[in-house]
Amino acid sequence: MAKRHGNLFERICEPENLYLAYRKARLGKSVMANVQRFERDVAGNLEAIRQSLVDKSFTTARYHSKMIHVPKTREIYILPLDGDKVKLDEVVNREILITGHSIKRSRYDKNTSGKCLTIQFEVGGRRQVLFTGSDVLIEQFEKYGDQIPFAATIKKIDRFYTLS
Repeated sequence: MAKRHGNLFERICEPENLYLAYRKARLGKSVMANVQRFERDVAGNLEAIRQSLVDKSFTTARYHSKMIHVPKTREIYILPLDGDKVKLDEVVNREILITGHSIKRSRYDKNTSGKCLTIQFEVGGRRQVLFTGSDVLIEQFEKYGDQIPFAATIKKIDRFYTLS
């Protein structure tokens, strides 16, 4: 049976504690688009979180985990990428702000790598996501994905896509 600590839930829901948690969570992440979006109305967003905790409607998205080895080996938990789904050809030759990505095994065998790249980005203030099996893009994200966020343009050269 779980041990109860007096009034712990009430203390968690106090605006000062939620603000402290927000400040700790954003450390080192102030350049991330989702943090910047949250900061446009910190007080309103924290109040919405507090209210959802109080009325017991708060939920998080389903996490997935992966092992990282720098600077030490540990398991980290990652929220899924989200945004309006668009086709790759809809963003070709447009500058986008890339805010996240993931590479997983593809369900299709059209590309030689057998991988699927999900790119989360912002354009015109809207968060969007696209899926591609482009081997060139996958290779570029494997090489430069740790530099996110960054601005880029996806170009189509013959039948291949590339970042520029």
